[in-house]
Amino acid sequence: MSVDETHGNGLYSSLPTSKLIQLCELGRILASSPDQKLVQEAVTSTALALVDADYGSVQILDEQLAATVTLRRQAGALSEDEARRTDQVAAGWVIENRRALNCADLAADLRFPYLLGKSECRLAILASPILCQDEMIGVLILGRNAERPFREADQSLTGFLATMAASPLQVLRRLRFMAEANEKLRSRLAREEGLQSLLGRSEGWRHVCEVIRNVAATDARLLLLGESGTGKEICARGTHALSPRRERPFVAVNCAAMPESLAESEFFGHVKGAFTGAVRDYDGLFAEADGGTLFLDEIGSAPLQIQASLLRAIQSGEVRRVGAAKPIKVDVRLICSTSSDLETLIEEGRFRKDLFYRINVVTLEIAPLRERRDDIPVLAFEFLRRNVLRYNRPVGSISPEALAILEGYSWPGNVRELEGAIEHAVLFSPPDTQTLTATSLPPRILGAMGHHVAEPASAGDPELGLDDILDRYERDIVRSALESSDWNQSLAARILRVPEKRIRERMKKHGLQEKPQDRVPPPDELV
Repeated sequence: MSVDETHGNGLYSSLPTSKLIQLCELGRILASSPDQKLVQEAVTSTALALVDADYGSVQILDEQLAATVTLRRQAGALSEDEARRTDQVAAGWVIENRRALNCADLAADLRFPYLLGKSECRLAILASPILCQDEMIGVLILGRNAERPFREADQSLTGFLATMAASPLQVLRRLRFMAEANEKLRSRLAREEGLQSLLGRSEGWRHVCEVIRNVAATDARLLLLGESGTGKEICARGTHALSPRRERPFVAVNCAAMPESLAESEFFGHVKGAFTGAVRDYDGLFAEADGGTLFLDEIGSAPLQIQASLLRAIQSGEVRRVGAAKPIKVDVRLICSTSSDLETLIEEGRFRKDLFYRINVVTLEIAPLRERRDDIPVLAFEFLRRNVLRYNRPVGSISPEALAILEGYSWPGNVRELEGAIEHAVLFSPPDTQTLTATSLPPRILGAMGHHVAEPASAGDPELGLDDILDRYERDIVRSALESSDWNQSLAARILRVPEKRIRERMKKHGLQEKPQDRVPPPDELV
């Protein structure tokens, strides 16, 4: 539907060129700005100019509370207290009646008997609801001297501005609510020692946190199930930090990464001379965790021989170091995790049934990230905060498009993959950008979501051999990393996860020079 169809033929065609330019500029800001305050100020200032008002504000509703940005274009139009009362009266009426208010004189309007005769309110008021899909987002309020009441054309134009701003303000309001909810959640969890890293708001994640709260104060053995990268170790650390053992060690070991020949010694320790290479006594992981918590990650990958020793240690509370004559007592709270199906491993004879029953006192299954998408914005903003501090970047928000891609992606690597994606996006964002955009996300994510990912220009050249194609591809990658890091070789090396020396070698090989403005001329060029 066109503007003329909505608001009457000729209304906007009669606007002076200068005011049409202001409307175009407002449209540009609404389409591109990630800053809610800037958008509110732009809408207010444009409305003030278009209808020649003395006072204006945009109120954004937040659970019956208004976050207000107020601009006054004429000195002495209203004091702060008067502006606040005017906003409350006008916004309250519009919210209750869900339609525009055009009041010739606020102090003489019978709809507001409590203001009758008050000289401080002798204002003509025009207030339009800001509605997005029939949801009240906020109110646009304008005021001027009662001697100049607003016309019907002013009301129509103000309504158009409110409609124009509704959708962008709704998106920005949602992002602000997410950021505030994230901050509130982090603050609340920070007060609960041990849960400060358990960020999420989905129903499934709330259940995980509730189980951890219930079992943390006990010594019950906990079995964490879930795909790789879902946050099982974070849950184990949170459980330990909430327990009475919090002042004692938390020791984590990945059973899948431990060589079978060294497993016995690593878990239970050894005495000097017990085997070739045992040049000193070693206490082992159980003794290291004495009084605290031992976290066995990927317990399903533990060799069968070690499973038998683990079962004995759990049952007796004792461990015997390799080569020692006597066992030693240990007091360890055991938390295990696995991404494997232990019952299937039992049927295949690769996991002991008796050990399964010993470690499976309380079972907690952590859903993959694709099944708790409400957690994605919370985690994304937290990872953004960490990496902004880590790399000293000015990025403070995530664009709506980038957030939509993050929420829609399937995340086969779960939380670990999301964390890496945000780090990649921060590193590949322009050095002075304040908003993380979709173009900075990893190519695999953009490709999976149907976004075009540019291919190297040389890849399709039939006249080039494989070595030439690879050389050009490498040059493009190195140049991209240097440009994204403002030609900081150390940062480019971190982006590509290679030694800085290799970056210098590749720059020399491919003829990549410093930025011209950064190059120091040799003495013979100084004249």
